[in-house]
Amino acid sequence: MRIWVTGGTGFVGQQVMRAAGRLFPGDEVVATVRQLGSWPGWPGVEPLPLDLTDAVGLEREFAARPPAGLIHLAAAADPNWCEEHPVEARALNVELPRRLAMLCQRFGARLVFASTDLVFDGRHPPYAEAAEPRPVSRYAALKHEAERLVHEVLGDAATVCRLPLMYGDPSPAGRHTLAAVLAALAGGPPARLFIDEFRTPISTMAAAEGLALALHLALGRPWSPPWPPGERPAPPAGGCRPDRGEGPTAAPGPAPQRSAPALLHLGGPERVSRFDLGRRLAAWLGVPATGLVPVRQADLPMAAPRPPDVSLDSRLAFALGFRPGRLEEEWDRLPSFQRVRADVKKAGTAPG
Repeated sequence: MRIWVTGGTGFVGQQVMRAAGRLFPGDEVVATVRQLGSWPGWPGVEPLPLDLTDAVGLEREFAARPPAGLIHLAAAADPNWCEEHPVEARALNVELPRRLAMLCQRFGARLVFASTDLVFDGRHPPYAEAAEPRPVSRYAALKHEAERLVHEVLGDAATVCRLPLMYGDPSPAGRHTLAAVLAALAGGPPARLFIDEFRTPISTMAAAEGLALALHLALGRPWSPPWPPGERPAPPAGGCRPDRGEGPTAAPGPAPQRSAPALLHLGGPERVSRFDLGRRLAAWLGVPATGLVPVRQADLPMAAPRPPDVSLDSRLAFALGFRPGRLEEEWDRLPSFQRVRADVKKAGTAPG
């Protein structure tokens, strides 16, 4: 079976590619990339140089090698950039998903579309799949519009996965969401981190596993992520409904199902602020949290408005087999984080 992944060298896409052999055993995996020069050469994955905004070229390649399933990750993901570049943001975040959905409909493919927790206004967390989106930024509004469009075109052949704040190994392009925190812990410029913005973060590795799970369900292939021996965490007690502190509540989760849902929240088991995330990273590394400055959203005006708390209720995903770990458990799984901690222990100093 052929699987397409757009944004194959992106922050999340690169984790899907690295784990393609265990996420899609026996499948032909094709990753779209902007240029072959950015391709690291992951085994078992075919790179496809393609400008996704070229409608003619996209249709030609789709017809030449039609997929059974598609994970669409390529997007303009910086809310501030989207606020300042409305035309380009719409082309990438609305028109492209619509075009891909129409191609999936034409060739009978299943679509897993990556969206965001930012479609909510942050006033009534935690948010389950049935919660009503109320975007407060252009980026979030465009993603919500794209959610509606892919469902209108494909119906139950589309699954929208809402992703939270993510951290992980740097992408080939160098993106690293915790780079500023690591630099601050190493004595660089202070990192100003929100104490009044809350998310349910996951690693990009966990995100790749959740997206793969969604696609397998969409393809009618009930599946559980094949974790390396000894690495699979147990589900949080009571499911994945973060409370107002740092852990799941004891509320029961939904009954397990084995068909593909229209919406799936892939949040982590913990609700944390960015400042708390930074402090825990410092503790995990074994270094002082100096350089981390607590601030409020109002202290850092940005082009895009930011909701205060978009914590996700991800009990449905957990019932289906999604297993993101706590922050420290996920950092233990990420090679770049392991290297930083090893360097710290070897040098006996802050990360450099």
